[in-house]
Amino acid sequence: MEDQSQKMLRRRKPFRLLGKMDKSEIAQFRLFLTWPIANAKPDLKLIEFFDHCEKIALWNRDIDKAAFEKITKWVMTDNAFDKLVSRLSKQLALFAATTEFLDTPAQHAPFAVKYYEKRGLEQGEIGKKVKEGKRELSGSEQNEDYYRMMLELDLEAAELSKSRTQTPEERGLVGLHSHLDSYYFILKLRFLCASANEQRIYGDAAAVMPDEWMLKWLQAMYPFMPALARVYFHAYHILRGIDDTLHLDAFQLQLKDWNAQSQESSTTQFADLNGYLLNYYLRKLNTGDMEALPQAHHFYLEALHQQWLFEGGKLYHEHFKNLLMIKCRLNLMSDARLFHESYKNALTDNLGGAVLDYTEAVIAFYEKQFATAISKLETLMEAKGSIKTDQFYGLDMRILLLKAYFESLRTADPKTWDIVDEKLRSLLHAFPAYIARRNLQRTKQLRYDNFRNMLHRLLVTTYDLPENENKTKMKELLMDLRSSSNLLDRNWLIIKATEITG
Repeated sequence: MEDQSQKMLRRRKPFRLLGKMDKSEIAQFRLFLTWPIANAKPDLKLIEFFDHCEKIALWNRDIDKAAFEKITKWVMTDNAFDKLVSRLSKQLALFAATTEFLDTPAQHAPFAVKYYEKRGLEQGEIGKKVKEGKRELSGSEQNEDYYRMMLELDLEAAELSKSRTQTPEERGLVGLHSHLDSYYFILKLRFLCASANEQRIYGDAAAVMPDEWMLKWLQAMYPFMPALARVYFHAYHILRGIDDTLHLDAFQLQLKDWNAQSQESSTTQFADLNGYLLNYYLRKLNTGDMEALPQAHHFYLEALHQQWLFEGGKLYHEHFKNLLMIKCRLNLMSDARLFHESYKNALTDNLGGAVLDYTEAVIAFYEKQFATAISKLETLMEAKGSIKTDQFYGLDMRILLLKAYFESLRTADPKTWDIVDEKLRSLLHAFPAYIARRNLQRTKQLRYDNFRNMLHRLLVTTYDLPENENKTKMKELLMDLRSSSNLLDRNWLIIKATEITG
């Protein structure tokens, strides 16, 4: 049976974009269609078509072409209709590009110089325009776009200057090399960081890692790099685990310097860089480094204060979950409750309420309300929607549920003990197959597998072995736990094993 939803007009590209625009933007686009600079000869047929679409707010309605014609009394062939939709899409792209260009004053100077050059402005006047453009750029954030635009301005000046009586400095050739190198360093190191970060998250992600000679070359060029490239240089080493403690201090210093230099600091780039540092702390926590816990908490609080965890005033749900978990692990339960109440309605996406159910289960677990935690987690396990396909929520909720089952066994009455024990063993049995289906990086998959295996050993040693074997096996388990380097929630497992040995 054919999927009728595919015929809905609002699914087509231009209407999807219009559905994201507010009324004022749509009104501006309507004026744009008759703007002489963009449309010397306005497309009257397209304007009439758009007016019909706007009148019925087509992008907010589930109607197909037949319904559109019935409502508007405007009938055309499928081919003619498709051509109008295509022309509308092109005009929207031009409008979006123009709007973005107008909203980015730093972009104007290079294009203005090109315009004047094509109009035959004298060399001296072009030189003045280049200098004016550089002055306008002087307060801009010194990222790759800054150096690209400076390069374009110098290139225009250098190409226009034919005189051989001027020095390379006077002709701007020195600036060409400097700005090109700065542009390259920032982009190259930025891409290397992104690739290394992807490798950490998805072990099979395609990534081009530099050879040893390139790393040595980048090290040698470090003194000549712009501030932002130096930040990425240290971030890359942190992400690759190369002298990460040394580079961590340098990263924080360089980031502070770059942020101070930029009068208009990029929120997006600042968030990306801090995100790499955040990943560093979270990886340390995942490997059982409890010393990183207060560091991660402090870093998260600073990030919360500086607003880079937000998007349009909304908090990313991943950060909401992680910060709440850290507060719980630090036993700051009052803070955790207050944080949960303060931000639960300010999330970018709560995955149909599943994020709040999960974080409430986390709080219940750390408050030792294991029955409540189990009830919420079991419900989530059966839930449908976004959280079902999110591999990290799926894994985390199973880990938390396994821990809650184990904790509740210690206080369960005889009537419920067998039920909880069966659920725990059943989930332990099913967990390896679930882990395998997530297509995780190999080291991360091992981390979850190791947790499952160690918890199974803890369960068997605690409840299945005779009393005369129990303590000896538990001591062996404790030794293995303390020597494990790739084990999720190692500290919790050690605490449980220690409690049982007395």
